[in-house]
Amino acid sequence: TYTVDKEADFILLATDVHGIQKLYHIEFQVKNDPNMLARMLVYHALLYHIYRVPVEQVLFFMGDSKKSTMGNELPLKHGVYKYDIFVLRTFSYKDFVRSNIPEVVLLGLLADFEGENKENVVTTILEKLRSITGSDLLLMRYHKQAQMLGKLRKLNSIITNLSKNMLSEIFEPLELEEEPAYLLGEIRGEVKGEAKGKAKGEAEMINAMFAQNLDVALIATIAKLPLTTMQEMYKKWQADQK
Repeated sequence: TYTVDKEADFILLATDVHGIQKLYHIEFQVKNDPNMLARMLVYHALLYHIYRVPVEQVLFFMGDSKKSTMGNELPLKHGVYKYDIFVLRTFSYKDFVRSNIPEVVLLGLLADFEGENKENVVTTILEKLRSITGSDLLLMRYHKQAQMLGKLRKLNSIITNLSKNMLSEIFEPLELEEEPAYLLGEIRGEVKGEAKGKAKGEAEMINAMFAQNLDVALIATIAKLPLTTMQEMYKKWQADQK
C-alpha cells in the first residue's frame, strides 16, 4: 500500500510559464530499484487523483554509479507513460553552485565532487547559500535541508560541524548564567533590568529556531547553552504551542 504523503520524497504545486498549474513530483534514489517504474506510475496515479492537475515527475539518482539501470518508460495502448531520470553524479557540483537559487545550490551536495576534498566542497556550497540568502531564518532552514541531503552521502557530520560555526557567527551567544532555572526565568521575562530585555530578545530568536524545526542540539551550540537547558526550553515552547 502506498501513502503519497509518507512515500513521495517531494511534491510542489506550481504554475508554469504558460500559466498552467502542474504538480511536480521529485524522487531521490540512492540505489537502482528494479520496481521504480511501477512505483512512479502508482505515485502518478495517486497524485493526479488527489490534486487533479497534470503531474510531471523527475527522479534524481544519487548512487555511486554514473549510470541508472532503472526503467522510466512504459508503452500504453494510447500513448507512453514516462518520467525523467537525472544522474546527479554526471554533473559537477560547480554547475549547481553557479545558481542563485538556494534549492538548486543544495543539490550540489549530491553531485560529482571531482575528486576535491569533501569539506572544502561543502564549505563552498554553504558559503554560496549564505551569500544568496537574505534572511537568517531562511539560512537556518537551508542548513537543515543540507543536513538531510548530506545523510545520503554520509556528509552529515561535516555539514553539522560547519553549520555550527557558520550559524554561531550570525547569532550572538547568550551571556547569561548557565544554571537552568535562572536561565528559564530570564527568558520568560521574570526578572527586571537590562538582562531581562536581552533575554527576551534571545528568547524570540530561539523560539524562531524552534519553529523552523532546527535540531535542539544545534540551537544549544549556537546559543552556547547547556543541552539540558535547551531541552527544557523546547519542552516549554512545545507546551505554549498547544
